[in-house]
Amino acid sequence: GETRAARGSTLATQFDPRHNSLDLIRLLLAATVAVVHASAIAYGHQPIVGHTEVGELAVDAFFVLSGFLVARSFLQLRSVGRYLWHRALRILPGFWVCLVLTATLVAPAIAVLEGRPAASVYPQSFAYVTSNLALYMSDFGVAGLPTQTALPHVVNGALWTLFYEPVCYLAV
Repeated sequence: GETRAARGSTLATQFDPRHNSLDLIRLLLAATVAVVHASAIAYGHQPIVGHTEVGELAVDAFFVLSGFLVARSFLQLRSVGRYLWHRALRILPGFWVCLVLTATLVAPAIAVLEGRPAASVYPQSFAYVTSNLALYMSDFGVAGLPTQTALPHVVNGALWTLFYEPVCYLAV
């Protein structure tokens, strides 16, 4: 028959972070999205499986796994306000740090690599931060950079997906 461990296995225990590798899988999927988006920006293409881009597959898989985890979070917190606060704390600080680091470190480095002075990105690079603060990426380039890539004026193409994450949070 059935083992004792199998009888005690529930969906809740399977999605318990101490008993699964979902965080590792999500990290690998997020890294895949970043790498294939970088490939698309730099070289104009990304790997394809069948007729689907690998980045699309990774984004979809990430959202499916995240959906289970976010639903669990909502059920555990039992308060819409606390749930939304936890979700905001999960995504916004890291996103804002990414924007600031892109504007203050990455953009000057790209400028130097393209033969411009590092300081030439200021103050325009701060518009990149302020125009994207609300998670909707309206500006993918920083101070007109980069210009020498297959997809010019895009620094971090993967950030577009972050707008849809809180949309999914609200759907839960």
